[in-house]
Amino acid sequence: MQDKIEDLKKAKDSDNYDNTKKKLDELNTVAQKIGAAMYQSASAEASADKQSGGDAGAGEPKKEEGPIEGEFTEKK
Repeated sequence: MQDKIEDLKKAKDSDNYDNTKKKLDELNTVAQKIGAAMYQSASAEASADKQSGGDAGAGEPKKEEGPIEGEFTEKK
């Protein structure tokens, strides 16, 4: 990806619009592939957690301790 970024910087400095657009498209393609791989990895981990039992409280909302902003009681 670093190579694509460097290529884009060089293309930008050359003031050649078509070459700059081509390099930008190449960089976007690489970034999308990385994002897809990360998404698949996260999806596979979630699937594995679900199959092995995972976190027992994963679907339950967390209870916060202490005061909740905006709620109060007035003591008289």
